[in-house]
Amino acid sequence: MDEWEEIEKENKYDKLLWGYGGPVLRANRVKIQRMPFITPELTASPAHTIPYEIIEAIDKWTWDKIRKAKRIRITDPEGTDISYTNYDEYYDENREFFHPDLVSKFWGGNEEFGKTYLPGHVLGRPWMYLPKEDATGVIAGTSNHIGPVPWIQMKVDKGMITEINEGGEYGDKLRKLKAETDHLQYPGSPNKGLFRWWEASIGTNPHIHRPRRGFLKGWLNCLYERMRSGVIHLGFGTIISSAVEREAAKMGLPVGHWHVHLL
Repeated sequence: MDEWEEIEKENKYDKLLWGYGGPVLRANRVKIQRMPFITPELTASPAHTIPYEIIEAIDKWTWDKIRKAKRIRITDPEGTDISYTNYDEYYDENREFFHPDLVSKFWGGNEEFGKTYLPGHVLGRPWMYLPKEDATGVIAGTSNHIGPVPWIQMKVDKGMITEINEGGEYGDKLRKLKAETDHLQYPGSPNKGLFRWWEASIGTNPHIHRPRRGFLKGWLNCLYERMRSGVIHLGFGTIISSAVEREAAKMGLPVGHWHVHLL
């Protein structure tokens, strides 16, 4: 995000072609174009020839359901069962956009992006926190953005991951990092610790599929599949490229986030 702001100031370019994950700068003069077309197979995918009006309609239908819900429960056959209250305080008075005070706090400098959903990646929970977070339950699955992992289970209490079970090497690394960061206070967070659940993003494109050629080599991984309709990825850690994550990084705190995919 710092680089994007510098590029905006330099006024040399009109558009940037960037990777295919994370937020974009929505209101700036320089436009950010996501670039998932990294192999011939992905470039030729029917996913990218669906009329935009159809994709937009799917996104808006999904987002309307989320916005209007007072309470949300996410379940999956691999063991996920987590619920949270979709508080009025997350939203403006019409529940049309997120509350401007929260948007300013968490997405200062990128408010146009932060006030609503991300197309193709609809927010199943807000990308921000309230002091009275009540998300409770279990997150479980067998894949993340990089690829398949041994089954992992995480227990969540009031938005914080309190216990990480199994998961093989992935689980070991997360447990180690959790122990190293549980005592740290992060900007914007009601509690100490890095391991806060903040993301439940819903893919909406019915023609996305895992790369078949070269799968699990480099960027040809499960990151692409998260945009498929019905795939939900649960993220925990710091909110990617948010104002509070950038503040934490400048304070020298460990930042980043990790995922479990629900298929």
